[in-house]
Amino acid sequence: MDRLRETCDGSGGKMFLSGKENEKVWSEKGTQKMRFVKIKKKGSGVETEMECLGINTISQAEAKAEQKQQYQTAPVIKTEKRVLRRELGRMENNFELFKLELMSIKFMDAFRNEVQDHYAESASVSVLVNDIPTGEFSPRRGLHQGDPLAPFLFLIVAEGLAGVSRMAEEKNLIDSLEVGRAKVKVNMLQYADDTLFFCEANTKSVFNIKAILLCFELTSGLKENFLKSRIGGMGLDQCSLQRFTAILNCKVMVTPFVYLGLPVGGCHKRGVFWNGVLERVKGKLSRWKGRWLSMAGRICLIKSVLSSLPLFFMSLFKLPSRVADKLVRIQRNFLWGWGSDGRKIAWASWNKVCEPRDYGGLGIIDLRTFNLALLGKWIWRWGSAKGGLWKEILDSKYGGWRNLRAEGKPCRGSLWWRDLKEVWASEGWGRSFEDGIEWKVGDGGNISFWEDSWLNCGALKGMFPRLYSLSMAKAAKVAEIGNWSNGVWIWHLCWRRSLFDWEKLLEEQLSQLLQGIKMDARGVDSWVWKAEGSQSFTVNSAYIKVRRVSDGEFSPIYCRLWRCKALPSAVFLAWRVLENRIATRVNLVRRGVVVENPVCCLCGKVEESSSHLFSVCDFSWRVWCLCFEWLGVSFVIHLDPMQNFIQFRLSQTSVSVNDVWGAIWVGIVSEIWKHRNSIVFNGGVTDVLEVFASAQVKVWSWIAAKSREVYFSYPCWVMDPLACIRRKAS
Repeated sequence: MDRLRETCDGSGGKMFLSGKENEKVWSEKGTQKMRFVKIKKKGSGVETEMECLGINTISQAEAKAEQKQQYQTAPVIKTEKRVLRRELGRMENNFELFKLELMSIKFMDAFRNEVQDHYAESASVSVLVNDIPTGEFSPRRGLHQGDPLAPFLFLIVAEGLAGVSRMAEEKNLIDSLEVGRAKVKVNMLQYADDTLFFCEANTKSVFNIKAILLCFELTSGLKENFLKSRIGGMGLDQCSLQRFTAILNCKVMVTPFVYLGLPVGGCHKRGVFWNGVLERVKGKLSRWKGRWLSMAGRICLIKSVLSSLPLFFMSLFKLPSRVADKLVRIQRNFLWGWGSDGRKIAWASWNKVCEPRDYGGLGIIDLRTFNLALLGKWIWRWGSAKGGLWKEILDSKYGGWRNLRAEGKPCRGSLWWRDLKEVWASEGWGRSFEDGIEWKVGDGGNISFWEDSWLNCGALKGMFPRLYSLSMAKAAKVAEIGNWSNGVWIWHLCWRRSLFDWEKLLEEQLSQLLQGIKMDARGVDSWVWKAEGSQSFTVNSAYIKVRRVSDGEFSPIYCRLWRCKALPSAVFLAWRVLENRIATRVNLVRRGVVVENPVCCLCGKVEESSSHLFSVCDFSWRVWCLCFEWLGVSFVIHLDPMQNFIQFRLSQTSVSVNDVWGAIWVGIVSEIWKHRNSIVFNGGVTDVLEVFASAQVKVWSWIAAKSREVYFSYPCWVMDPLACIRRKAS
């Protein structure tokens, strides 16, 4: 366990607890007495270092009397003076080490002084010992638990461990791991309190790593728990691994292991790798939750689960097709299943459901497209980042991001590299990922003249293959194909031989393209993302760009529908009516469901289709007539519900007025459907006035809930709805 300690007026203490009944000992210095109380479960058998809780000035006789009185009630802690002195010296050196690290990182003097005041001169505190408050004292060491400065100070102290590791590497005390052709050295990775050491499999490196950890413990006061540590090897025999395990006194690490929430060392192409994600999604989208949620609630839950659970995995690994199908099946069953067992009717294709709302869909994220956008960010960071250890490792191992263009599947390389090549060549970007970016030319030092698409018209070697074959500098950068003369950039194209006349025409065309390029001697070459409204890559813009290949056309009708001031569940019902995705008797028969009588239950004359039920049915007709009479307007009721909704709007009015006006249409449709279900399942009786009155109340409650203040009462709403709508919209 971590070491907890307190220094009080120049004295320090170290306490150990065991399963035995200890005797209570007072450590005396003058008349100052250190009091300790036990915080443990009896018989635990585990020695734990505890904290000094307080001091008080009492006589030796009083101390012995109090000790004798409390001996039978509390187990006690034994402490030795030499231990106190040793711990005091260690704690005094801790802050000196911390100040040295602040100076090495080059923090300002004002910041160092502020940290020292906050760290060493806290407010005075008093504690209760056996229900008796002690005298106030000022803690001399450490920050209190929950202090917002503590995590930052911990990172600064942990930086000392990284510095010692780098120094050990420079002195060849540790043989660091060398990656790739450039032999990039990696010996340690740190994230908060998680640390990974990398080294070659030899006894010298393992012994020195343990020595570094022990020295860091002595100087910083942070204790390493070797029992919780693990050691693993790649291509290492078990005998050597067991020998290293004995040296470090830790356990063998089994692959795959979890680091920062992600499994490391497993094959993400296998379904077993994703079992944890599937189980968590199933738990969140269980069927019993769907029984108590409306369609709007189920869609909201699907979106929230998708953004929290598999997102972390999909940001690094390519989703296998089988796993993607399982996740889609779970979501589809939850959306259309209503929490019941057995197979249910999916009233819309999943591709339709994943379309944006403004395009006629429900806006649920498409997993495959979203996974493609997440992995595309790695390519963007790789090509646009200026530096970093991760980029150096990838460049050394795979030769840079330009090798993603290589055609065919690589025979060597990790699965992640192969997936990244597939993402680069995905059809969603166009011909490749490079179609979604353009170069902002600076000094030309990072742009390949012939291979990169830096002229926004494709790579020059593809546009001028003849000139590319004759070039003497096929791998040259843009900065190497010219020079500055009196502040003007001049191009110099070198060929292996003299050009023929028809080849000179090609050279003239190339020169015309180069004339429009403005070089900047002080600028830096960079990528620009071509997506609308953003010059930098974002996952959202990449998702929209890839998704638009399969989306339909933008529809202002659905924009108006989703803006209606109505309850979300009622708006989703209206969407199903407009898309003819609702369970009318005609639609049920079309999907193979046996229906006793396909005739409309409201009028009993015509087959119950979506257009008949909500538009031309005698019952619905009378409801719409009452609505038009109440509003004081006249409309033509179309046979198609879509056309009926389009013409149900006020001309020469603001958008906010029509948003409230559209809620009336949604309210009438939802009440007709509710009344129809009441007759079918509960044996109700048709009542036009009841449906119309319920729609009035429902729309009024929606408008009142959508506004901060209710500007009109229900009687005013019934008497003059147009005036209330204009007042609400204003």
